[in-house]
Amino acid sequence: MKKLIISYSFTGNNKMLSQSVAKELAADIIEVTELKERTIKTIIIDIMFNREPNINPIPNDLKDYDIVILNGPIWMGKVASPLCSYFKYISNAKCDYAFFSISGGAYNKNTNLEKDIRKKAKRDAIAVVDIHLADYLTDEDKKSSDDKVKDKLKSKDLDEITKKVSKALIEKFSCIGSGR
Repeated sequence: MKKLIISYSFTGNNKMLSQSVAKELAADIIEVTELKERTIKTIIIDIMFNREPNINPIPNDLKDYDIVILNGPIWMGKVASPLCSYFKYISNAKCDYAFFSISGGAYNKNTNLEKDIRKKAKRDAIAVVDIHLADYLTDEDKKSSDDKVKDKLKSKDLDEITKKVSKALIEKFSCIGSGR
């Protein structure tokens, strides 16, 4: 089964995680970047007005892959806008797809995440794995006034999170069959 991870990261956490998961799953990886610098203000505007930023690389033919796994942050309960073009592409693609994320801002489950993903891709994902960085913060981190401390995935947690994401995805892959 040929796998591709398409990853966007604002803080670097999803980039670290996608690279680690790609290695674990023997998946190819595409890192999505934006043509303009991202700010908190542009995050809010993109989410409020459903804007899609210009990205690189633009979605291309993914027919060589059995499964495409999208990875990126959750902003205000929704998938980060730089991945929207890929979700549109997925809506017409024949491959199965999944999504995983490590988000820094949420302390609780992103309750509308699967609904947002279904709306963007016009079909269900075979798996959605929503990890919260807050679950891995120490009490000292939580008390810190430095957002950079709160927003950074610690390398000691990366292996555990990678195994958790990989296990959840592999379980779902086996449900769609390995005879492709």
